[in-house]
Amino acid sequence: MAEAGLKGVVFDLDGVLVTTDVFHYRAWKMLADELGLDFNEEVNHQLRGVSRVESLTRIYRHNKRKLPPEEEFRAQMAKKNAKYVELIATMTPRDVLPGSIELLDGLRNAGIKRAIASASKNTPKVLAVTQLDRYVDGVADGN
Repeated sequence: MAEAGLKGVVFDLDGVLVTTDVFHYRAWKMLADELGLDFNEEVNHQLRGVSRVESLTRIYRHNKRKLPPEEEFRAQMAKKNAKYVELIATMTPRDVLPGSIELLDGLRNAGIKRAIASASKNTPKVLAVTQLDRYVDGVADGN
């Protein structure tokens, strides 16, 4: 591969090397239950790829409820994120998607640099707990 001029490969993290969907779902579900809001996997599917602000807005919209005051809304988003961070801390190398390590290792052995580009501010934590950090040369994340 390196002979063809390939110098590096940039990967997204979530959905490519790991899947954190279940942790987002569980954190949103916990918050929704606490607030008395209906939330299920169908609603969760509508949150893929959107910001935390838009996600919580959609949950309220799904429930036909007005958004709370700004400070309360922000506190709810912070609570969801804290739960999410707590949940992803339980990840292990077993949460790495099949074939990811072999691909990253093969690229390294071929002299090809590997990097992660992710909008998530939790990228360093996910890389550390899954031990993927040892397979990449660089990270560009939401921080």
